[in-house]
Parts: sequence; structure tokens; C-alpha cells
Amino acid sequence: TVCIFPGRAEAIEEYFEVISDLRSRGFAVAVLDWRGQGGSQRMLRDPRKGHVWSFDEYQKDLEIFIREVVLPDCPPPLFGLAHSMGAAIMLETSRLGGRWFDRLVLTSPMIEPAGIGSPRLTRAFMRLARLAGLGRAYIPGGGPVATASRPFVGNPFTSDPVRYARMAAIVESVPQLGVGSPTVAW
Repeated sequence: TVCIFPGRAEAIEEYFEVISDLRSRGFAVAVLDWRGQGGSQRMLRDPRKGHVWSFDEYQKDLEIFIREVVLPDCPPPLFGLAHSMGAAIMLETSRLGGRWFDRLVLTSPMIEPAGIGSPRLTRAFMRLARLAGLGRAYIPGGGPVATASRPFVGNPFTSDPVRYARMAAIVESVPQLGVGSPTVAW
């Protein structure tokens, strides 16, 4: 079984090609929409805010997914395939001693935000903003426009215009799958 753990602002529906390829090779596949992402429940009234108060919440989601879906229903051995935020969560799971998977494949783990001048200064600013009660607000400069709805040109996420257009079409046809910028607390 290959368990797929998407990145931030991704939904299960965006992985249909990967799932089809894995199924054609004889793998069972299980996929999780993280809390506040894709088709999962939102934590705030604004559905574009893929918000969590702590990344520990993702660890809880993972444990429930493994214990209630994967272990009872999916044949071993278990492999994890994780991208971006999902890969960061899986790194943390490994660090904490989670040993559910025989192998992990992690692509572009979201270890530190890209494209910011000083990560240390940014982290300090976000902590202050959170302490000031702005944890539920979009990050400065961010907003509700779904990540997949932004223009392809100059995007930092993919170099494949066809796949990007397909992701945008999915969010256009099912808007509730889209997530905007992160919140300060996220």
C-alpha cells in the first residue's frame, strides 16, 4: 500500500494520475486530505483559510488515518509518499518515532518558507502577530485567492503548465477544495 500525503493547498483529486500509475503497478493506495485542506473540515469560518493552531494537529490526523483506515483495510507492506507540507509532517513523524512505513519517499519537504529575506526575522514577526491576536488572519500580503487559481507564469510550485491548468480546473469546478494563503498561526 502506498499512502499519499499531499502538500499544503493540495487535494486528493490532484493526485489522480499518481494514483492511477500506482494502481496499474498493483499497489493499493490510501490518500489523506489534511485538516483544513482539500475536502476536509475547515477550522475557521472562512473556508479559504487552511488553518491549524499547531502542526501537532496534523500528527493527530495522521495517527487516526493510519489506525482507523490504513492498518485495518490496507495490505502491507506500507510505503509513504509525501510532498511539501506532507513531507515535512512525515519528517516530524519519523523524528517522533513513528514507524508505520517500510519506506518513505519525500519530495520537496517544506522545511522553511522559500522566498523570504530572513526566516528568523519572519518567524519572530509571526510569533508577535500571533501573540497580538492575529493568528486567524491571513499572512501579510496574503488572501483568499486559491493557490491553484493564481496565474501560471511566475508561480513557484511547478514548471508543468498542463498539470497546473488541470489543478486550476479542479478548483474552479469544485471551489471548496481551494485554499488561499496561510494564516499567521498556521
